Amino acid sequence: MFNLLHNAVKYTDEGMIRISAVRRDGQTAEVRVEDTGIGIAEEDLPNIFAPYEQARQHGRGGFGLGLGICKQLVELHGGAIFASSRQGEGSVFGFTLPFAVENTADAAAGTAIFSNFEDRPQPAARELSDPGDEARDAGTPPLSNSRGATQTDGAPAHIAPAASEAAVSGEAGGQAPKILLVEDDAVNLNVLAETLKADGYAITCVTGGRQALEAARRQRFDLVIADVMMPGMSGYELTRQLREQFSMSELPILLLTARVRTEDIITGFRAGANDYVGKPADAWELRARVRSLIELKASFHERLRLESAWLQSQIQPHFLYNTLNSIAALGVTDVEKMQTLLHEFSNYLRLSFDFRNASPLVDLEHELSLVRSYLYIERERFGDMIKAEWKVEEGLRVQVPPLSVQPLVENAVKHGLMPSGRGGTITITICRQGENAVIEVKDDGAGMGKEEIERLFSAASRDEPTSHVGLINIERRLRQLFRSGLQIESEPERGTVVRFSVPIGAAEAAAGD
Repeated sequence: MFNLLHNAVKYTDEGMIRISAVRRDGQTAEVRVEDTGIGIAEEDLPNIFAPYEQARQHGRGGFGLGLGICKQLVELHGGAIFASSRQGEGSVFGFTLPFAVENTADAAAGTAIFSNFEDRPQPAARELSDPGDEARDAGTPPLSNSRGATQTDGAPAHIAPAASEAAVSGEAGGQAPKILLVEDDAVNLNVLAETLKADGYAITCVTGGRQALEAARRQRFDLVIADVMMPGMSGYELTRQLREQFSMSELPILLLTARVRTEDIITGFRAGANDYVGKPADAWELRARVRSLIELKASFHERLRLESAWLQSQIQPHFLYNTLNSIAALGVTDVEKMQTLLHEFSNYLRLSFDFRNASPLVDLEHELSLVRSYLYIERERFGDMIKAEWKVEEGLRVQVPPLSVQPLVENAVKHGLMPSGRGGTITITICRQGENAVIEVKDDGAGMGKEEIERLFSAASRDEPTSHVGLINIERRLRQLFRSGLQIESEPERGTVVRFSVPIGAAEAAAGD
């Protein structure tokens, strides 16, 4: 009955599904599952219960084994299975089973159990508070797991992590790694969740590719485990779409497939999968592969964090020498100005080596303090060649990646204003746009052409340690945290604008991740 119901749900995008059971001739029960789905062509009906057969128009995954197994199970119990359908109008699947020959002792025991159940206190009536409650009260059981999570109307079901020393540390503060499970079969989905939750993972369950894309848009995951054969969107297509947003190290993907031919495996890897496990999956192998991919994601995040901290702590030697020379010169001509410059220089060094720079986010004011110190030092060195304008919206509280603004300002000075020989103006604008805060650094310096902008983030630039590594690092951190990176607009001799946006609630989002 479950298999027939699963098929009805699978092939009914909208409409009605009815389950009924009636007594026939006093000795036989007949169970029917009716739907208003896509139906089956008349020429396909005679073969629908044969193994490895599927209606040609379905195209929704699977190998056609379910109905063949249903037929064998029913016939082994002395019943018969039947189907009727009209393409585009729905289907009726049903089977008959003979009533069991009643055993007096068994019947008495069954009556006693039933009576005991009826005698238990029943829960008081309650108001419906969510769609899941309505589904349960209407007699439609939602997908459940032993942790109390439910799945209704395609919404993700969350499974809280179990305590386990085997769990790999998550990205932030030892939080449990997050896994997104994508499987259209409710039983398989629950088995997967139960298998993995013992290792302490935080699990989100969805039943289709589109729900998976939506879940990945709303929050970050450490791993996606997806079935290959799913209705609507296959695991291959889901992988391809996820790869448009995430690299293989940013979001590992493990495919589950009964198709273990070489060409099927190659198709998965070409789509962007990191690994695959054949069905039926061995639990130990699955857990080992999951752990390996979780550790891959963790190592990528740690490498990015350490690279960021290293890059942010690098101070060009000539900047140190020139600043110290300026301090020494002012010691002879203007002691008060020397003391101010020394204070700003110490503030710049303190903020550059601040331990918070290894955190995902810092307060915007912390970042702007570093920018002010840097600009003060450069203006003391170059005088009126460097002008700065600030347009910061009052009362805007937001968090940004550490040292994400200062390198943009430094690039504007070094590569925008200084090459022209005449200097110019840097404008720093920070304002609210909808639910985001937009940070913009603009200069009226040398500018650059379209090809040069493209080279900033090209593979060649990534391989050259001295070529815009700071920009590349900022770009990668922004995309990892907020799914969007730097936007650059520039024209030769017309200056450059670099901007990025962060959600106003960025602190809460990062804490959740």
